[in-house]
Amino acid sequence: MDLLQRHVRPLALTDVTATAELHARCLRQGLFPRLGPEFLARWHATFTDTDSAWAAVCVDDRGDQRSTVVGYVLVSVDPPRHRRHAMVVHRGPLVRAASRGMARRPHVAFFFVRTRLVRYGRRALRTWIGKRTPAPRARSGAPAVLQALVTDERHRHEGVATELLGRALQEISRRGVREVVLLTQEQEAVALYERFGFETTGVRVRDGAEWTHMRRGGDERAGGLAGAPR
Repeated sequence: MDLLQRHVRPLALTDVTATAELHARCLRQGLFPRLGPEFLARWHATFTDTDSAWAAVCVDDRGDQRSTVVGYVLVSVDPPRHRRHAMVVHRGPLVRAASRGMARRPHVAFFFVRTRLVRYGRRALRTWIGKRTPAPRARSGAPAVLQALVTDERHRHEGVATELLGRALQEISRRGVREVVLLTQEQEAVALYERFGFETTGVRVRDGAEWTHMRRGGDERAGGLAGAPR
């Protein structure tokens, strides 16, 4: 990776259109990509304005007037607090984008009703009830979740993912979080995560697909998890 031409910086709102397009193209598993780039951009925006999450982009400045995002990483540093933040602060834009996505893709609406409606409904109800009480300031104690680590397929094997993952783990450690979890389907990614100290803790089936569950640090937890189809 040529550090003179590329750099890593925190995700900004002006980046979410580019990161959403990368997400839709390179990380297609799960519900969120099926809802389309508009929804993904709204979801990525939830990582930009809270201390319960962290995100960064790798930007290529080479030869253009405009910078190009060639990779990004999303981390829920404190997943329960991040989820509450998304549902309270970003609920309107997320719901509208999801509704438009399902209206354009009826098969996705059917998939949502069949696989997510009850779970998401219960979560929304808990969040609505929780709005009556002040948001917790202390960490929940849950492990951090590596939600996404994506590199533009045209820039793979150039050290982009390695740089982004290293920065993410540094930030997680700086915030005092000892455990990180994730799910992945890519064997090449498993090898990368193992180099950073992740261990495979099992295989989970979500939406008919097998996902490798990995953990770094801390104790074994049952909760549910990183990079999973949402």
